[in-house]
Amino acid sequence: MKSSFVTKIQQNIQILAISLGFSMGIVASVEAQETLVFAPLPKESEVATITRSLPLANEMARILDRKVTVKYYKNYHEIIQAYLAGAVDIVQLGPLNYIALHKVAAGLQPIVSIRAAKNQQSYRCVLVAPLDGLAQLDEIKQIAAPKVLLTQPLSTCGWMAAEAFFADAGLTLSDYAYQSEGAHDRVALALLRNEGSIGCMADFIAERFQGLGLEVLKEGPLNPMFALISNPKKLLPTELQKLQTQLLGLSAEKLQTLGVGKFGFVVFDQQQMTQFTDRVEKLATKNEQLSELQLLDVTP
Repeated sequence: MKSSFVTKIQQNIQILAISLGFSMGIVASVEAQETLVFAPLPKESEVATITRSLPLANEMARILDRKVTVKYYKNYHEIIQAYLAGAVDIVQLGPLNYIALHKVAAGLQPIVSIRAAKNQQSYRCVLVAPLDGLAQLDEIKQIAAPKVLLTQPLSTCGWMAAEAFFADAGLTLSDYAYQSEGAHDRVALALLRNEGSIGCMADFIAERFQGLGLEVLKEGPLNPMFALISNPKKLLPTELQKLQTQLLGLSAEKLQTLGVGKFGFVVFDQQQMTQFTDRVEKLATKNEQLSELQLLDVTP
């Protein structure tokens, strides 16, 4: 039986799909010279995201012999809307976004998974605090007016991961003031400015700020890596195979020229994604409050 959490994801995106007139069928052919639009995840500021993504877009353009442009969307909600509307052709998705979109978008084509760190095979969400702040999560009960800082609502390391950390400590996130800062680096910077008591983000982002005064208090379970996903209406099977093969085979010298993807690419692990989906469903079964979150409301 599907959990209400997963069901709500599916229902809300189905409504969006219908409202945008999205077709679930796979188009048999595409215009070979049509410009492809690549939407990277907004894990950093707009300028930083575009700057880091352009070299990968250029590399994909070289491989496919097609123009590839980068389009910035400020949150995951907008990326999902754009995909369903046919406005983007290649997207970078985290695991939670992938399973949400996979429920309603037939024929999603994973290209490759992207390493965010050297030799990475997965990543974790981590609970972090300033070095001079909390030493462990349950100390939050002793703070006057504590504030929890989160990434974007549909982020794997956003509300869902934070609620799991709080539940493990016998606490409930909704009992405390929390707010979405957006990108992972914004959570880190806000904590370093003492604008929050504790935060949640991806481990490979937290590592960049540990030497600056950020401390990891707790690590979550392993998550699948971020992945490149293509729209089957815009990318032919032969192009998909070519892109997969050449991205996986990029030399170390070529990888050094990239921003997104500079640590390399690996084959998309469907088994790992299935295990993650099962974990999300089990978490939702234990905490029905997850199904009521506005973060899952992706309707226009």
